[in-house]
Amino acid sequence: MTTDPNQPAQNVNPDPLGVGAAPVVVSGGKDQPIPREVTGVAPALRSQVPLTQRTTTGKYVYSGTYLANAQGQVYRSAYNPQSDPVTELAKLNSTERLALLTELYQRDFYDGKGKPSDNGDTPVDFKAMQEFLNTSNTYGYDWQTSLNFVRQDFPIKGSGGSRRKATSSVDLGKALQDEAFTMLGRKLSKEELQQAISSVQSKEVSTNTSTSTLVEMAPQQVDPTQAQAYGFTRAADIVSQMLRNGG
Repeated sequence: MTTDPNQPAQNVNPDPLGVGAAPVVVSGGKDQPIPREVTGVAPALRSQVPLTQRTTTGKYVYSGTYLANAQGQVYRSAYNPQSDPVTELAKLNSTERLALLTELYQRDFYDGKGKPSDNGDTPVDFKAMQEFLNTSNTYGYDWQTSLNFVRQDFPIKGSGGSRRKATSSVDLGKALQDEAFTMLGRKLSKEELQQAISSVQSKEVSTNTSTSTLVEMAPQQVDPTQAQAYGFTRAADIVSQMLRNGG
């Protein structure tokens, strides 16, 4: 089935999963997508997506719910998990749809023993696409771009590795700042914090390293020289305190 991508799909169940209307969910943890660098905003969205925080590369750090394309331009709203699985699949011809769903199956987006159907139009197919679109919302990019990240972060079945959700940016931010103060004697700058959050979240979904270990390592990776110097200072303070106390 080939349809005009600018038109809604015809003759399809608007609620293929049978669970009723639901709000758009984005989850770079619980409520925000992963912070990412973007190059700009499509003209139609400039009033809704003001970009102010510049990076050292001349780009912008963006943490909002709108999605960017492969060129880094913010251009569309987050995917609606109820309607968009049907709509996005309907834009593909049968060959494209089967190829995409087969790849999602290989990367464990299908529940239980579910597999892609011949036409890619069953509730099981829509449910797998729904999970993929929610993952795209987490990355903060359209699904075509997010598929590249999925190929890196979600190994094909049997190739090793395991799927893991990324922790909330808010929760990670607090933990990283606490750890930075302990390891560096200072808080991370906004840019350092965004980079550290992205690094931890990326490793969470692509490695088996515990989140607590990743948080402990992140500040040292941000500023290894300061971490080493502050470590020496703390050790000297401890020794000095012990001598004063006669320990």
